[in-house]
Order: sequence, then structure tokens, then C-alpha cells
Amino acid sequence: MSTHRHIDAICITVLICTLALTILFMNGRVLGLQTPAEVEAGENAESPWFTANDRDGSWRSEGATRILLNGSEAVVRGGGAFIYGKTVFITGPGRYVVSGTLEDGRLVVDANSESKVWIRLSGADIRCSDDACIRVEQAEKVFLTLAEGTVNRLETRGFGDEVLAAGVDGTLFSRDDLALNGTGSLEVLAACENGIVSNDDLIIAGGSITVTADGDALHANDTLRIADAELTLSAGDDGIALTGVEGGLILASGTVTVQSGDKGLAAGDSVLMLGGTVNLNAGADGIGAAGTVRIEDGTLNICSGDDGIHADTAVEIAGGTVRISDCWEGIEARLIDVSGGETFISSRDDGLNANGSAGFGSGTETDEETRIAVSDGSVTVVNSTGRDADGFDSNGDILISGGRVCVSMLNSGSTKALDYGSENGGVLNISGGEVIACGSDSLDEGFGEGSEQGLIHYLSRRGVPGGTVIRLEDKKGTLLLEYEVPYSFSSAVLSCPGLQKGETYRLIIGDRVEELKVQS
Repeated sequence: MSTHRHIDAICITVLICTLALTILFMNGRVLGLQTPAEVEAGENAESPWFTANDRDGSWRSEGATRILLNGSEAVVRGGGAFIYGKTVFITGPGRYVVSGTLEDGRLVVDANSESKVWIRLSGADIRCSDDACIRVEQAEKVFLTLAEGTVNRLETRGFGDEVLAAGVDGTLFSRDDLALNGTGSLEVLAACENGIVSNDDLIIAGGSITVTADGDALHANDTLRIADAELTLSAGDDGIALTGVEGGLILASGTVTVQSGDKGLAAGDSVLMLGGTVNLNAGADGIGAAGTVRIEDGTLNICSGDDGIHADTAVEIAGGTVRISDCWEGIEARLIDVSGGETFISSRDDGLNANGSAGFGSGTETDEETRIAVSDGSVTVVNSTGRDADGFDSNGDILISGGRVCVSMLNSGSTKALDYGSENGGVLNISGGEVIACGSDSLDEGFGEGSEQGLIHYLSRRGVPGGTVIRLEDKKGTLLLEYEVPYSFSSAVLSCPGLQKGETYRLIIGDRVEELKVQS
């Protein structure tokens, strides 16, 4: 009989557990939990870079744990969190709403490695004197939502030695994936170290976020993905820093404004701009990447103390608007390819610099393909310094097959509109597009003999003053090319579709008219 009683007890226990799990599953939404199906649906990617959960700032808060901050104290209403001193610990998966002010305290997420944690800041103001205001020690992923219509603030005044020794170096710090979203605002102040830091991926998919940091404003080890957010970043070091060897930036939409003492955006790997607006005012490079910078759409404005855009491998402009209004060199990479968009560069040195191996074409092991190629879109380069600088400067090839190229280099010193690596076996060829390249005649180079499209080369002994309009017409007076050249020049190379080799065309420079033949 005792055996039967044990069996009956086990059956009753199993039945009770089953009923409890069923009730929990059926009421999971009310309790602030997600069913497995909901989690899977939320993590299905809407795009290759953002999940539905990344973008969802309107998740339901019914049944969520409430964390109420009140000066030097905090109150927790619900499960999954507790208070120790002035630290609020979140230890379980689920949803949490944080509001109120906490002076010299912190919020720490320390859940298991498979936990997804949703935190909504709803008018939260957290200040800490020696640690991160919000620290994620462990979770699979944390979603930090800025509640609609609320202003939230995080301020760190310093970091203790033990905190820094533990690798915590941001006012908002996460060791795991961190996603920010919502429509509210967040102000992050870091009197030392960095503003927002993730040791894994950092996703910002909403909100109006202002970061002022002594170090980097945003810092991630892996990728940073931005969409539908308004970011205003002020940094003593880099505005955005991605330090991992595979650390890349993906900007899908939104607005990013950076004021930085060092690089505006520093990527350990690549930068991909799909849309939005980026404004960079940087003490060093505007963008610096160890891999490739690719711009497909959007607007990029740069003012920099060094290169506007620097990539160790390639810069690719396929669309959008790129305006580099002040820089040392405009774009520097081994491979520079422009296939669309509008690019404007005002530089103090070279406008575009393809800086590959000087052994290009020599047959040595150090040979690297090096080129500036324009196949579509427009590229305008201007330089008023009169220094030893070039509009297009390639250690290898310059290849123009389409689009529109305008170059204006001041007629002073050894300025050259187009400079290619002829000594390295490089070529300067045009097979399409429009070209008006003006500068000094001291080191002038025309197009190579292999060019499919004809050109006209104009030289002036007296020089031509800046602001002069240059026009090219055929015998019937049909306008073929026109450009108001900003700076004085003594040499102009012109080419456009339809130029017939050996035919004569009319070149109008200000009030002067020249009859010139097309060269091969």
C-alpha cells in the first residue's frame, strides 16, 4: 500500500506542475514574459541587421516588474529583481519598467547567459560617482527602451580602480548584446572614460540620444547598427569606436552628429551607410576603417583635421551625397571606386589618394591593385592651398568610364589635377563620362594612348583667374561641357562623349575663344 501511496503522490505532483506550467504559459504575456514562439518571432530578422525586437519600443508593460527610484532609495514591485544598498539587481529574464531618480546608485543586470531582458526607462535619472549607471554583467541580450514622451538621464562622475580593473569603462556598459529603441530621449554624461559601451553588438534603433564623454561617445567590440535614431555625440576621443577586427558600422537610417577630439568614426573593419544623415566634425580622420567604407545612400558631411575618409582597403561610393568641406586629404584608400551619388571635396592636400604599393606593376610580391575609378555619379575636388597637392592622385591607375569629374587646383606650385602612377606601370584612361580637370601646368599629365574617348588639353601662359566659366562647344554651337572653375589655373583637360578625334571644337574661357583639336 505504501508503494501505491508514493505513486499516487508522484502523479499528483506531476499534475500540479503541469497545471502550473500551463497557467504560466497561458498568462505569460500578462506576467511580462514571452512564449517561445513569441521570442522566436521577435528574433526573426526584418532585415539582415535588425530584428523585430530590436525595433520594438512599444512592447506591452502589463505585468512587468516596476522599479521605482526615489533619491537614495529604490523599490521593486514584482519578481526578477532585488535591491542591495543602492544597487538594483535584475537577475531574471522578462520585462522591467524603471522610473524616478537614483543618486549615487546603479542598476545591474546579472541574469543567466540565455536570458533576454527588456528594460523600459520611463523618466529615469541615475547618477553614480564610481561605476556605470547601468551595467549588464550577463544576459543573452538586453533591450533598453526609451519610453515615449520621457526624458532619461545617466551620469557617471568617475570610475573606481576595481571597476576599471573589471573592464567596466562606460556610463551605460554591457558585456553582452545591447539594443536601444523607443521614441523618448536619453542623455548620457561620462566625466571620464566612455559613454555607451558594448563588448558585443550595439544596436540603436530609435530614440533621441545625446552622449557627452571624455573618452569615446559610443564604443563597441563587434558591430554597431543604427536605424531611426537621432544621435548627438561629443567625445574627447573618438565619436564612435569599433575596436574588434570584425567591428563594423551599419547605418540604415536616422541622424548622427559627432564632435570629436580624435576620429569621428573609427572601425576595426568596415563601414556601410545605407541611408540617413551623418555629420562629422573630427580632430583627426572623419572616418577611419581598417577594411572598406561603402556608401550606398544618405548624406555624409565631414569636416576633419586629417583625412575625410580613410580606409586601409577600399572606399566605395555607390550613391547618396558625400560632402567633405574641410580636410587634409579627402578620401584615401588603396582602391577608390565611385559608381554613383554626388561627391564634393575641399582639401588642403590630395582630393582622392589611391595609396597602394609603390611597386605596382613591377612584378614584385608587394604588388597591389591600386586605382581611382569613376563609372557614374559626380566627383568635384577643389583645393585653394597652392601646395604640392593633386586632385586625383593614384600610385596605380586612374580609370574614368562614366559620370562627371570636375577638378580645380590653384595655379601655384606643383599642383596637378590628375596624377597617376606611370612610373609604376599605372595608366590614366577615359572611356566615358565628362571630365574638366584644371590646375597648374608644371606637372601636367594627360590621358594615356589607350583612352577610348578623345580629349582636349588647354594650356595658358598667362593663367586664368578663379571664377572663370569654361565652356566647350561643337562647330554648331552646341554646348558640350560647362564649369565655373573656382580657382586660378593654367592647364585644363576636357573630355566628354561624342568628341571626335582630329575634329576641331570651340573652347570659351571667359571672354576668350580658342579653336582646339581633339587629341587621342
